[in-house]
Amino acid sequence: MEFAFTGLTFMVASYLCRDKNINNLKYSGEIMSNKIDTVDKNVEKFINETLDTLPKATPELQKKLLKLLGNEITASDLPMIDPALLVEASRAHWEMAKNRKQGEPEIQIYYAATQDGSQNKTVIDIVSDDYSFLVDSVVAEINRHSLLIDLLLHPILYVEYDDKGQMKNAQRERDDTITRQSHIHVQIKDTVSPEMFAELKKGLYIALEDVYYANRDWRTMLEQLRKTKEELARAPLQRSLREIEKFCSFLDYIADNNFTLLGFRHYEFYDDKGETKSRVVKGAGLGLLADDVTPAYISENEEGLPRNLQELRKQLEPVSISKTNRISTVHRRVPMDAVAVKTYNHKGEVTGEKLFVGLFTSVTYSRSVGSVPYIREKVEDVLEMSHFLPNSHDGKALRHILEKYPRDELFQIEPDELYKTALDILKLQERQRIALFMRKDPFGRYISCLVYVPRDRFATALREEITRILESELQGECANFYTTLDDSVFARVMIVIKTSQSKPPKYNPEKIELLLQEAGQTWPELLTSAVMNTAANPEEVTRLTLRYGDAFPVSYTSRYRAKQAVFDIEKIENVVRTTLMDLDLYRPDDIEMAQLRLKIYNPGRPVTLSDVMPILDNMGLRAIAELPFEIQPAGYDGSIWIHDFLLETPDIADFVDIKTVKKNFERAFCQIWYNQMENDSLNRLTLSANLNWHEITILRTYVRYLKQIRFPYSTQYTEKALTDHPKIAGMIVALFKALLDPKTVQNSESLAAGCAVAIDHELEAVESLDQDRILRMITTLIEATMRTNYFQRHADGSTKTYLSVKINCKAVAEIPDPKPFREIFVYSPQVEAVHLRSDFISRGGLRWSDRHEDYRTEVLGLLKAQMVKNAVIVPMGSKGGFVVKTPTKTREEFR
Repeated sequence: MEFAFTGLTFMVASYLCRDKNINNLKYSGEIMSNKIDTVDKNVEKFINETLDTLPKATPELQKKLLKLLGNEITASDLPMIDPALLVEASRAHWEMAKNRKQGEPEIQIYYAATQDGSQNKTVIDIVSDDYSFLVDSVVAEINRHSLLIDLLLHPILYVEYDDKGQMKNAQRERDDTITRQSHIHVQIKDTVSPEMFAELKKGLYIALEDVYYANRDWRTMLEQLRKTKEELARAPLQRSLREIEKFCSFLDYIADNNFTLLGFRHYEFYDDKGETKSRVVKGAGLGLLADDVTPAYISENEEGLPRNLQELRKQLEPVSISKTNRISTVHRRVPMDAVAVKTYNHKGEVTGEKLFVGLFTSVTYSRSVGSVPYIREKVEDVLEMSHFLPNSHDGKALRHILEKYPRDELFQIEPDELYKTALDILKLQERQRIALFMRKDPFGRYISCLVYVPRDRFATALREEITRILESELQGECANFYTTLDDSVFARVMIVIKTSQSKPPKYNPEKIELLLQEAGQTWPELLTSAVMNTAANPEEVTRLTLRYGDAFPVSYTSRYRAKQAVFDIEKIENVVRTTLMDLDLYRPDDIEMAQLRLKIYNPGRPVTLSDVMPILDNMGLRAIAELPFEIQPAGYDGSIWIHDFLLETPDIADFVDIKTVKKNFERAFCQIWYNQMENDSLNRLTLSANLNWHEITILRTYVRYLKQIRFPYSTQYTEKALTDHPKIAGMIVALFKALLDPKTVQNSESLAAGCAVAIDHELEAVESLDQDRILRMITTLIEATMRTNYFQRHADGSTKTYLSVKINCKAVAEIPDPKPFREIFVYSPQVEAVHLRSDFISRGGLRWSDRHEDYRTEVLGLLKAQMVKNAVIVPMGSKGGFVVKTPTKTREEFR
């Protein structure tokens, strides 16, 4: 991006330069001349050594530029500068300066390596005519890209060019007869990508162009401001002399170096079929608004004002102050201030508006309100409204509040609104809390939010959370924020939220304030409040808050809300009481439907992931992430560990209904964990078919039995046939219950027949012949089952973890010969057993077996021998055997 600078039309009163600190702006001239004579000896030695490294053919002016740049280095800068970098900088400045056209800036951004090659820094070199705010604007643009500056050198040189435009000489001594030129050398701490090179260079050219226009038109804008003040003073307004004096004094105040003028534009109001409209007076624009096109406000509508708000604009005070949402590229990178002054005809009617944009100087923010016209009168009006005696406690406190009130807001807020807000702030001294005061921009561009926070609770994290809440509730974006910390008991944060003009947000200030107060509460306070909403009595509230107020780690309190902690406390209390694991399967709103979360509450120690992962995998879940938290309740000897898992259900076609499967899943997991249930793929039916652990045990029993009768499919493949068809698996369980439940014995045949028909119908859709055969075989075995202990309970009413079934072997063709008359099969996670009988009356022994894979075959062989032995006597033979599956160390443990 290139543009032509014309010559300076004036000499800026305060030439600014850098001296040690780039933010410490001083007048140039003698100060800079004196600095030449006070170069540190180590720096001088460094410069001379660097000069010695230059080739002999190096132009003398380049050597001089190297020395002039080097003279800017301080002793503290030496560790950050390298001879190779200084040589490269002098070359770049020489190349840019030797043929530079007066009025045109030159910018180079490049990588430069240190002499030993250990570092590769990003360097920005700029040569430009010298202007006010040049360095400030360059630094602000670099900061906009979140880049850290390692070193900045900024010599101001007086440079002489010949008739051909070539540089003849450069010096530090002041000479106003030749060109005054700024040389800026910046070293960036970070490595900048090539893509950012282009963006940064473009931004720097824009900033330099704006600096030029602001400097070029500064005096003209100042004259226009004074002329506008005179016009207002003479206008035939139907207003009191005090009001006119207030406005004129304010315009005089900003003209007296209290407002950095950056742009000017003149608008005319006109009537278009009964509708008030405005247009730009062509050719009147100055500074950043000189092109008559660039908007003074960045918004959704031209000139930042919707058509229906033009009438409101016309009716504003003769002088009005507002914040633009256009960020200044000159001096300070903040939203610019706008001072709008109405113009009037001889009848006192509004004819237009003169707009001055720029930045209030720092003294305006640091001075007492009594020293600044316009807000001085506003403050006095508010004090008068209060009727407080000036020397009373309330009178002094109210004046102090107004003195500390955000200065930008004081310029813009109406006295009535300021009075109400100030009194509310006064009441905060009695009851310290987070308080929110909101002011909506009349034209809907933004909402300013002043938040008071007790100082001992204020932190950056809280400010960020407050900003997030405001952005969410106001459906906008934070344009800027200012934080004030002084001797007050409150920290004050002014947050400006940019909002949509076409779709203004609907919001409830009271609700937002409650959200902010909740965000600012300490964890024990939040927990107490949450417990109060759920606990049965005050004693329980006290007990739980004392026990758990400091029990949760920061990693937990920063992630979960207090309401969630109350639920977790209930689970933890159950774990403490029972000393057993507890679980919570849930799906929060911030995850996908195919995902779940599982919390495991384990006493004493964290669960081992290598133990948990196989269980989850066999239940059809894949763990994505895990968050562990150690909870230490007061008075409890030990810890309770919470593990919060994020899980996916990759193999389940339909989304899991948490409410439906929650109880069955949690109970099944605990049964597996405590070895009351085997960990295999049949556990997937908990989620896919919503079967409980005891119902899955029915299927597992028959799957294990199929292995013992030498059914030609592996256990894993048999399990897959069931898990691939969860609906049929559920129907098979229903058939089992219909046939054998003592409560339905009178109509068991009809119920079983209905289940059998339904299973047969579903089997028609099974594509695999192998799986069809497996499912039919399990169905046949259930139909051949005569009795079971499934419906029995322990003395305490709990369900038995082992299952025994009595099978009519003659009814199952696939059972290999010789078929026993009856067979009892017993399954549990620890033991499996069979008992084979030859007839109604049979007898025989029971033995343990080491043949886990085919213990029934062993027992069947013994039965054959028994039958031969008992062939001529009564009773007939029978034989039983069992295997112990739980690993043991000794034979005695095995027995």
